[in-house]
Amino acid sequence: PAIVENTYGKGKVIYSTAALEIGTHISQREVFYQLIKRLSGSYCTELEGFQSVEITRFEKPEENCTMLHILNFQSELPNLPIANLQFKAKLFGKSIAEVILLPNETGLQYSCQGDTVEIQLPDLQDYALVCIKYR
Repeated sequence: PAIVENTYGKGKVIYSTAALEIGTHISQREVFYQLIKRLSGSYCTELEGFQSVEITRFEKPEENCTMLHILNFQSELPNLPIANLQFKAKLFGKSIAEVILLPNETGLQYSCQGDTVEIQLPDLQDYALVCIKYR
């Protein structure tokens, strides 16, 4: 088998003989997306519709914040800017104090619904650093 799912302790594990996460074809990326979603049920950070945009999330509990590194890397350069990029992040029971774009500390529009915050980034050329600050 090329992909195997098994239980391990209280969790699950999926083993793949192919490096699906680095695949460039949309079908490879979709298989990887569905496998991760199968394990977790949902993502802690989610963006749909923009294959060229990647979000990396780093928790900084000692500073009461989450850092989101947002990269727009299109196959043909220079990158075309993306306007009004919207994405979601799970809050894990925390209350938001503010959402800012660094390094200028510009406030970003956001709305909370249940345990999820939806953030709107007005424009993205190449890279953005977003900080979600908690109370």
